[in-house]
Amino acid sequence: MRRMEAVKPPVGYADLQRMPDDGNRYELYDGELWVVPAPLPRHQRVAQRLFIALSEFTARAGGEVFMAPFDIVLSEYNVVQPDVIYFAPESARRIRPDEHVRFPPDAAFEVLSPSTARNDRGRKRDLMARYRVPEYWVIDPKTTPQKDCVPVGVPTLMFYPVADTITVERDRVVMKVDWMNSERTIFLDGRKHPPASETFLHGHSVGHWEGDTLVAETTNFKEHPIGLTTTLPGSARKRVTERFRVSQDGKALIYSGVVEDPVYLARPVEWSGQWMFRPNMPHSNEKCDLTVAHKFLGDFK
Repeated sequence: MRRMEAVKPPVGYADLQRMPDDGNRYELYDGELWVVPAPLPRHQRVAQRLFIALSEFTARAGGEVFMAPFDIVLSEYNVVQPDVIYFAPESARRIRPDEHVRFPPDAAFEVLSPSTARNDRGRKRDLMARYRVPEYWVIDPKTTPQKDCVPVGVPTLMFYPVADTITVERDRVVMKVDWMNSERTIFLDGRKHPPASETFLHGHSVGHWEGDTLVAETTNFKEHPIGLTTTLPGSARKRVTERFRVSQDGKALIYSGVVEDPVYLARPVEWSGQWMFRPNMPHSNEKCDLTVAHKFLGDFK
């Protein structure tokens, strides 16, 4: 006789709302219920400090930031509670005080804990990509060099949700990113890259114009523990090709490119996005202070 097995029905968000308030955090992955273990003090310290830093940013630039528990309902069967969630000004205007958020945030941040690291780096990351969350950051407070005022590498740095100022000169383009004193120079004077033995945190960039598009090639990167993303190192063999073009209406900068790193990437990775033109959005002009960086991002005991 053939054995029959019962199929467990998927759990939906309506089911989740009917569950008793038992103090646990719950998430749904394609209808599978996931209990999020209670975080440890280290996790909470880092998450709280990240929330404070982003709150200070939104006070200047607009938008809104929340901490878990806070449901993001991506679909009836996919519901997540990132540790910290950021909504840019345009998205923040869609939030209703008495309704659950049913659209992706502009950035989601997870602080790793031993009990959640595998899920945060795997299933949740894949779900964020599926629903096109623009930025998904996984932060390991034990390893990030940002606690020592060393920012994340290019191209991830260029998508950090802060003010960027671009100055176009005859022989160069200077890009200032309002995060940990970051500045890049793209040389337009025809010079070549230096020898491979000369390396730089953000690499060495040379560029040229193709019509109204700036094309930049960057090599000579230093080895960097978060050179590709906040969870993926970058090697000295990394190569980045970027394209910058102002949109037809002049309200955005179209930013696309490809990154290659034969040490850490199986194949080249392409990206595309845009920066919104906000002439009234000021830089903080605050230098990275080691004491403050250790306070917000340090390895807490």
